[in-house]
Amino acid sequence: MRIACLSTLLRMLLSQLLMWRIRSSLCIAMLILGASVMPPMYAVQSAEAGASLNCSLDNPPSRSGEMASEGIESRIFPRTKAMGRHYSGCQSVWFLDTAPRRALLQLRLVFENGEIVRLTVYSLETKEIQSECRYRAHKLVSGDSSCLDFPDANQPIESLPPGCLEKMYRSSRGSDEPCFNDLG
Repeated sequence: MRIACLSTLLRMLLSQLLMWRIRSSLCIAMLILGASVMPPMYAVQSAEAGASLNCSLDNPPSRSGEMASEGIESRIFPRTKAMGRHYSGCQSVWFLDTAPRRALLQLRLVFENGEIVRLTVYSLETKEIQSECRYRAHKLVSGDSSCLDFPDANQPIESLPPGCLEKMYRSSRGSDEPCFNDLG
């Protein structure tokens, strides 16, 4: 099943994230910044040349965190729990397309010493940067009106542990599955 409209996916993901009581400011950014994105891309480009830790990943590693809404899954790497207080590197969000099964990069956050310095949204249709917000000294220094202020953007995206969605799908417990208590 091909993702027909990413804005619908983003709304569904946001509603699920809110239900799970996850900090949602970056999810709101995904909804605002990604609302006009449509068909999936075939390859993923790096957030920046000379990229630092986790910034040149084309696909989510197997240990990526997971989220889902209305049966559409996303992967987040690294998980917030693995980033540490002074993390320098990238955190990326991919949506999974099912036909063919592939990861589609949508969002990349770049952190230096635990603070966001860039938030980039990619067009799934053109593989190009759709929107980019830059931060310095706890302030937004460049970007369009859809960019979040520093305090709202400076929050890594939380996720469920790898394999949690599969456990939930196979379980009659659904969101009462114990792995749902391991957000991070």
